[in-house]
Amino acid sequence: VQLVSNTSGIPGLSGIPNYGAHMCQFSGFVTLQECAETLFTVLVEGTVAPGTRFSYGGTQWQLAGAVVENVTNSTWNQAFDAYIGEPCDLEVFTYGNMWLNLQDWTGNPDSLTGQQNGHVEGGAITNMRDYGKLLLMHLREGRCGDNQVIPAEAVGFMQVDRAGPLGGPNYGMGWWILPGDANNTEVVYDPGAFGAISWLDMERGIGGYIGIDDYSQTNSGDVYALALATIIPLQQAAVDAAREAAAN
Repeated sequence: VQLVSNTSGIPGLSGIPNYGAHMCQFSGFVTLQECAETLFTVLVEGTVAPGTRFSYGGTQWQLAGAVVENVTNSTWNQAFDAYIGEPCDLEVFTYGNMWLNLQDWTGNPDSLTGQQNGHVEGGAITNMRDYGKLLLMHLREGRCGDNQVIPAEAVGFMQVDRAGPLGGPNYGMGWWILPGDANNTEVVYDPGAFGAISWLDMERGIGGYIGIDDYSQTNSGDVYALALATIIPLQQAAVDAAREAAAN
């Protein structure tokens, strides 16, 4: 829980003054297990006791992937395929690691490299259809079609704020949280490095995903700022109006 809620005590992406040996998390030339051994044994400056501070991303996510490999006796990609990819009939979704050679990524799945150390936090590739299936899985209590992919209670468990009580932002397990208020319902969302963003409004039973075909990171924050401030409220209002009209 602490590894993927960024509360493990290990400094996140912006919390490490010097990555040093922890740079292996961005390398496609080692295995996930080899990198995880380094991440686990080499203490970095800024490490604190688990459960005492929120620090976003980085090392802790790669360690979580290594735990999955050990528990399932398979690689990260094999485990993802077995537990999520195949039951959800995903066509493209898989993990690589190209952060040190991002210029070689063309947007075509054939150009993906680094699968032996798939970057758990930010190395997945997908298409709109696959991502839609994953969002629907959350909206349908963990089901893809007739397959119960994750327990229904796990969906809500991942959306519980674990960083806010530590003085951090509202963050669960992989989800940022936009708390509800008297005027609207809670929204959970996940912005990407290049501007892509996905979101869920569990109370309304709706969600969305904006994909960005640009890998420069130029003004990437503007996209999800627009989504949070304008696109999501417009979607919510349109759904509310349609449902009200259908009821009358």
